[in-house]
Amino acid sequence: MAPLLPESVLKKRRVQEANAVKQAAASKERFKQARAAKRKTAFKRAEAFVKEFREKEADKKRVKRVTRCLARDRYPVPPGETLAVVVRLNGGRNIAPKAKKILAALRLAERDTAVFVRLNAKTRAALRLVTPFIAYGAPSLKSVRELIAKRGFGTVNDQRVAISDNVVVETALGAHGLVCVEDLVHEVATLGEHFEQATAFLAPFVLSHPTGKFEQETLRQSKAGHPGDKGERINELLAHMI
Repeated sequence: MAPLLPESVLKKRRVQEANAVKQAAASKERFKQARAAKRKTAFKRAEAFVKEFREKEADKKRVKRVTRCLARDRYPVPPGETLAVVVRLNGGRNIAPKAKKILAALRLAERDTAVFVRLNAKTRAALRLVTPFIAYGAPSLKSVRELIAKRGFGTVNDQRVAISDNVVVETALGAHGLVCVEDLVHEVATLGEHFEQATAFLAPFVLSHPTGKFEQETLRQSKAGHPGDKGERINELLAHMI
């Protein structure tokens, strides 16, 4: 006959067995939860992929539709050239390749950035193709000056350099007769002879995200695909973003 084990040993063994059962149950539950989470994640990824695909296809169709309208001269184009400031309002990851290429050419790869452009038939056509992502219009002299003075950076040797004094302007643009910040402002505002060199020197302006009522309405209209030309009202938007 086997010797009887002390009660303390038996009690310890029962506790260990109970703990083992609990641990096994907990492990099984963790496995079930992990498997459920994995399935949920896989479903979300598939859902996100489908959404991304649909958004990209929708933007491709939009670009094709606008391109056809442009080819048929359905958009009236005012004669001559004017100054415009173009503001990137929406990020938009699922953008049609053609629209993405235009935004890159405009140097508007990021949301809440802005650039000056010479607005003519060619640039109007390009802006039509990226309407859901931008707002543009005619900046006042005050807006031009404040953008350059408060948000102005130049591009020197592929580096962003703050336009903190006239020396920066003269060093970069002195060969074109622009030797101070006010010369730069005047050249941009008047579409001067060296406008292209001046705007190539200016890095895209990094602005604050719009928060006011008009700004949010502009943002909503842009997301809805409404025309991005705000005319002189672009100055209201800039006033809250500079």
